[in-house]
Amino acid sequence: MSRVKVYRPYQPSPEPNPDSVFWVFYLAAIVFGGMVTWMAVRSHFNVKDYQQGYEAYKTENCAAAIPHFKRITSRWLPVDINQIAHRSETRLNKCEAYQKALTYEEKGHLVSSLITYHSILARHPNTELSPTIQKKASELFTQTEITQLTDPKLCNELEFFRRHQLVEQIPQKLPLLYQACANQYQTQGEYSQAVVFSERFLKAYPQHPLQPEIRQLLAQSLIAEAQQQGAGIISQPSSTGYTDSSYTVVQIQNKSPMRMQIVFSGPETRIEELEPCFECEKPTKNEPEFCGGLGPIGRYRLPPGDYKIVVKSADKHRVNPFRGDWTLQSGNTYSECFHLVPNPVNPQPQQKPEMELLTPLAGEQRSLSALKF
Repeated sequence: MSRVKVYRPYQPSPEPNPDSVFWVFYLAAIVFGGMVTWMAVRSHFNVKDYQQGYEAYKTENCAAAIPHFKRITSRWLPVDINQIAHRSETRLNKCEAYQKALTYEEKGHLVSSLITYHSILARHPNTELSPTIQKKASELFTQTEITQLTDPKLCNELEFFRRHQLVEQIPQKLPLLYQACANQYQTQGEYSQAVVFSERFLKAYPQHPLQPEIRQLLAQSLIAEAQQQGAGIISQPSSTGYTDSSYTVVQIQNKSPMRMQIVFSGPETRIEELEPCFECEKPTKNEPEFCGGLGPIGRYRLPPGDYKIVVKSADKHRVNPFRGDWTLQSGNTYSECFHLVPNPVNPQPQQKPEMELLTPLAGEQRSLSALKF
């Protein structure tokens, strides 16, 4: 079979039209020039707004500065020349927070105003608004009564206020605020919170004249907290000896692998702690019914009288507290030994714990109170 070859004449590709190339470049130049002009116009207005806004900002006139900064942040540009948009946004945030604080103050929301002032100073310590804000916050803090400032929102900010001390008048009034917050929580029956603020006061101001009063408040709150938590009962101990004075001596041994806190509230208020006994083991039914030699011992000399007692863990273990009402006779010695046992991890509701108080053997001077939870 023969093959037939078909030849086609060569047809050269058409030459580009010079006029078409010109118009493409011409349109591109118009678009590019338009964009440059658009950016230049926007940048011009941004610079103008920034100058006017910054002048108002420097004089603490945020009400006049905010509209200028807002216009800048609303004008999008692919390039932030001289970071004008960034600086405007930063100063806009400061101004809006400042205006918010002023509004709070005008409406009588003094605590919210004070917290907002302090927050601005903490986040922007070098802002041009700092002198004015510090002055306003100091005046507000000084002229407002403690009772008006005792608000849960401010109470929760006290530690932040104390650490930063950004306003001159605040450190002088903070101890009174800690006391007022603790008192308020105790009055409201929120004893755990009262304990928190009392302990913070004692830790932050160890030499303050209010220390004895706050220690008394802490003891009362710990006792009320234990009762609120369904504390078990510690029975009245028997006298184990006599002292050489009219005072009473209470001797307590910690047989627990956790620190123990002991509260005495009566003629004298004492809050004591005993170190843990890591060598001590959990008591069993077969062990001797008296305290052994292991375990730190605390010896407390107290005026005789009626006392409310609380024994609890000083650590963060899940241990229910125990409480008791003891009458300590003049010239007598009392000895007790306690073993705190952490609660087992159990999602089911816990039954009210019972305390097993082992009877001492004849002739023994210390008994073992095994606090089982």
